[in-house]
Amino acid sequence: MTQHEQILDAVRTHGLEETYADLLVVDTVDAWLATKDLDASHDFLSEHRADLTSPTGAEILSGRDSVLHVALAALARAGQDEPAFELLRSPDEMPAALATARVGREPAVLLATAQLAFLAARTADEQAIAVCHIAIAFVLEGEDEQAATLVGQLDDAELDRTPLIRAITDAITHRTDHAPALAALIQRITGP
Repeated sequence: MTQHEQILDAVRTHGLEETYADLLVVDTVDAWLATKDLDASHDFLSEHRADLTSPTGAEILSGRDSVLHVALAALARAGQDEPAFELLRSPDEMPAALATARVGREPAVLLATAQLAFLAARTADEQAIAVCHIAIAFVLEGEDEQAATLVGQLDDAELDRTPLIRAITDAITHRTDHAPALAALIQRITGP
């Protein structure tokens, strides 16, 4: 089926307005992805927030290869796009942002913040703490096995595991309903 036939079929099924609205969101997402400057990207997100944070926008973004934009859109949905861009400008603030997100009530915010921390990491230890927080977010979303697999990949002998254990212990303190799965992450990090 050609692209024209697909569009005609979509128009017959969903109507003209809905079909073209989705196509416009695709164009908006692609334009945002093409924006390379951080300030311009921030401005673009502000101007096109409704499309970029919509379910359609989220679905399109998830199909693209940009963890950065997926994370920024997730934080924008939570009303935290301003702090997200500030974090990208000031990566030294990542530990505090991760600590705040870790005790917050939204696993999606923790996941997105941890993804930004990973992208902004300058050392292996910073990458490891970001991965640890991604794993915590997975546990909070019920993805225990995926979390265990992720932290199991942190096998660098030079890696300082103390901050990882502290972060997970803090998460256990604030998320007692997930304590067993979080404790399993500590065992995975410290075990053979």
